[in-house]
Amino acid sequence: MDEFAEQAVALTEQVSAMAAGMDTLTGQVSVLTERMDTLTGHMDTLAEQVDTLTGRMDTLAERVDTLTERVDTLAERMDILTVRVNTLTSRMDAQEARMDDMSEQIDSMADQIKKINNRIDFLELQIQSEK
Repeated sequence: MDEFAEQAVALTEQVSAMAAGMDTLTGQVSVLTERMDTLTGHMDTLAEQVDTLTGRMDTLAERVDTLTERVDTLAERMDILTVRVNTLTSRMDAQEARMDDMSEQIDSMADQIKKINNRIDFLELQIQSEK
C-alpha cells in the first residue's frame, strides 16, 4: 500500500474512533440531560413544597398574632379584674372593721342594758320593800 492509502486508513480508523467517542459522549450527555430533567422535576416539587410550607407558616403566624392579641386582651381584663377585686377587698375590710366597731357597740349596749335591768330590779325590790 502506498503511504497515502495507509494515511487514509489511519485517518478512517481515527474518524471511526472519534465517532465512537462521540457516540459515547452523546450517550453521556443524554444521561446527564435525563438526570438534569429529573433534578428539575425534584426542584419543582421542592419549590411547591416550600410554597405550601410558606403558606402554612403565614397561616400559623396569623394564628399566633390572633392568639397574642387574645392573650393581651385577657391580660388587660385580668388587670381590670384585679383592680376590682382589690377594691372589693378594701371595701370588705372596711365593712369588717365597721362590723367589729358595731359589735363592740352592741356589747357595750348589752352591758348597759344589763346594768339598767339590774338597776330596775334593785329599784323594784326597794319599792316592794317599802310597801
